[in-house]
Order: sequence, then C-alpha cells, then structure tokens
Amino acid sequence: MADSTIITIVHRIRTIADFDRVLVMNAGEIAEYDAPLKWMQQEDGIFRSLCERSTEFDTLCAIAELKERRNRERARDLTLLLHL
Repeated sequence: MADSTIITIVHRIRTIADFDRVLVMNAGEIAEYDAPLKWMQQEDGIFRSLCERSTEFDTLCAIAELKERRNRERARDLTLLLHL
C-alpha cells in the first residue's frame, strides 16, 4: 500500500491522526492539505479547530507526533541503508 492513495471520509479525527496527509475542504475548495501535525500546530487552522472541538486535542497531537517521529526514523534508516 506504500504506492497507494486512500481517500477516507471520517467522523472521528482519531481515525486519520496518523495518516501521511489530510485534505480539509471548505465550501467545496481545498482549504488545507499536508501532514496532520502541521495543521494541528496551525493556530488558526480549520483542522486544528476540528481537533480542538473533538475534546481529544492532546491525544491527537501525540498520535500525529509519533507518526512524524516514525517517519523521520524510517527516512534515517533508509539513508543509512543506501550508504552501505
């Protein structure tokens, strides 16, 4: 599935907190598109607002931060393998 795109419509943000990218639509237009953590950190963002209203903001941030950490570790490991 690494070379796949999955479109998911969710009712619980926790479902997508560890996805690679989220796309937020507003009035039929793309409003935000990037890694969940980026938008959770955006003070005036739509995605952050949704996360805050979910009452799980801290948990969602922790999930997204773990995902970003794992991505960095995988990239580091891949770089090390390429240099062997």
